[in-house]
Amino acid sequence: MGETIGGRYRLVDKLGQGGMGEVWRARDLRLQRDVAVKRLLADGPFCGEKAKERFAREARLTARIEHPAVPTVHDWGRDGQGDTEILYLVMELVRGHTLGELLRKSGRFACADVAAIADQVADALTHAHRLGIVHRDLKPANVMLTADGRTKVMDFGIAAALEPEEGEPVLTGTGDLPGTAGFIAPERATGGAATPSGDLYALGCLLYELLAGEPPLTAPTPWALVYRHVQDVPPPVATHRQDIPADLAALVDGLLAKSPEERPAAARVRAVVRRHLAPPAAGEQSGSRRTAGPVLPRRNEQVPGPGGPPRREGAEPGGSASVADRLRRCRELFDEERFSEAYDGYHRLGAQLRRSRPQTDRDVLVCRAGVAACLAELGSTPEALADLERLLPVQERVLGVSSMEAFDTRFRVAELRARMGRAREARDLLADLRDRQSEVLPDDHEWHMRVAALLDRLDRVLGAG
Repeated sequence: MGETIGGRYRLVDKLGQGGMGEVWRARDLRLQRDVAVKRLLADGPFCGEKAKERFAREARLTARIEHPAVPTVHDWGRDGQGDTEILYLVMELVRGHTLGELLRKSGRFACADVAAIADQVADALTHAHRLGIVHRDLKPANVMLTADGRTKVMDFGIAAALEPEEGEPVLTGTGDLPGTAGFIAPERATGGAATPSGDLYALGCLLYELLAGEPPLTAPTPWALVYRHVQDVPPPVATHRQDIPADLAALVDGLLAKSPEERPAAARVRAVVRRHLAPPAAGEQSGSRRTAGPVLPRRNEQVPGPGGPPRREGAEPGGSASVADRLRRCRELFDEERFSEAYDGYHRLGAQLRRSRPQTDRDVLVCRAGVAACLAELGSTPEALADLERLLPVQERVLGVSSMEAFDTRFRVAELRARMGRAREARDLLADLRDRQSEVLPDDHEWHMRVAALLDRLDRVLGAG
């Protein structure tokens, strides 16, 4: 039995350790779920009472961030007494690798992957900045990439909590730098306040390193590196490789402008990088979210009805035509990222259909797939995976192992297994799916690309592990 802190969180596996403390995978004994616990050192920068109060303030503030690219803060607290008292932060457990780890293992990233990361990080920053929250320490070590290609920006609030109140001594450790050397905006390094524009400068440094495989500037010491960021202009990122699209290269170089007023805003970042995302799968809207809605039957398509002849849409009085419209509306809600409403629509329609149709009816199966897809987007990954694993053999039996619905569900199962840390299982499933699709889909079909992209990310993750 591992150590339990806060009377509730049993520490299971240490995931990492840094200058401020340790990160553990833990079990929430009250809610029976796995979480991440960041346990800060008793003799670290948060050992004073005012520092602990500041940490608590920032924890409450960052808990307000509700964004898919930011881990959810569940809880915080103190454990122990006196000199041994520690602070801890309880967060959503993210399974994946930091961009820093992936850079060290595999080098620079493909331009489409950099665009997807930039899109998600910029969106997360926009959301946080609207709440008045500035990250202050954005860098590859603070951004995680999950096996299914989702980005998570870590440690919102930590750098802010390290900043002293007016008149107090600076709390930061190494050289009293207000952040990490190599990612500090020039105005911040010269004593200016932390601002959203400073986060965008750090984003520029991060994107530069992902594209080039090396930082924009280097120096032998932290303070020498800070000086270079204040004084020196980095070489254009396009000098490191020839395949960077011109507008993407110009965007990264612009983010590194010395003057905050000259840097593009987060909205501009997203507008540029979205042009260079990997092509979406059939029926999927382009964007940072890689999951499309459930596959819908094509209009007027003949569907093999269990225990009876094929059924045409509209054959049932007042039935199929309105069902098709409702399914399309659920899909629209999903594509608009209104997942709770889409879930309600799929769930209600599926329950109504099951009163008059068999469990193997195609529309019933679409509703089941829709419910599972919404659960996945709403964060209920284990439930969504279990639903899809039950659905897949039914689809393959009723619709065929080479049906588009079965292909789509296989891909979703692989995505969710990857998201839960089961990267090897996910890769094996995708390799089988790749072979099945190659037998029946045209060579230029978009679904080949989405399988290849996820296989590539899984190979990178498995290699880093």
